Amino acid sequence: MELYTTQMSQWRKALNKGIPCLDVTVKSGEKTFAPIWDFLMEYKRDQDEVKYTSKFIPLMRKNFKRDKEFWLDTLKQDKLCIMCYCAKGKFCHRLILVDLFEKVCKMHNIPFEYKGEL
Repeated sequence: MELYTTQMSQWRKALNKGIPCLDVTVKSGEKTFAPIWDFLMEYKRDQDEVKYTSKFIPLMRKNFKRDKEFWLDTLKQDKLCIMCYCAKGKFCHRLILVDLFEKVCKMHNIPFEYKGEL
């Protein structure tokens, strides 16, 4: 898999390169890879990246256990761009997902390469 990330407003960059996009936001996207409102709002208030990460990773582990086949089907795509509303260069759950996706790919012998932010 070649994985890319981008801000929602930049989705055309992926489309122009023929890269399928996946919205990973709690507001409008695939909830399997999204945070939950409670700790997203908490993060917006206090900007505590460590606390946010400490809640997001266990949520993703739970979601993986609950819907492993969906995760693996998602990760078996040749190319994928995950998107959310956060600005480029800012702390964001899509970057945490890059690390988690890479680990899952390695565990399941799925080739993985993060190609960066579009």
